[in-house]
Amino acid sequence: MAFKSEEERRFASWLKKEKLEFHYETIQFVGRNKSYIPDFFIETIDAIIEVKPIALLYELYDWRRNLVEQNLKKYSSFFFVCG
Repeated sequence: MAFKSEEERRFASWLKKEKLEFHYETIQFVGRNKSYIPDFFIETIDAIIEVKPIALLYELYDWRRNLVEQNLKKYSSFFFVCG
């Protein structure tokens, strides 16, 4: 599987090590003029995970977060992972 960043690759490796099955970029949130596809979805715990490098920490409060919050009723958890 090809990941868009080293952080995503390392996180996927950790998920595999922990024996957590995941889907990569399979969920899409659609807004008025934008859409957003989070990095990971762990179906067994209904969790959505977005992985960012620490350098992009402040990007976590952009339009994507608002779009997810508007649609979060369907999922139990949404996590941002940095590092």
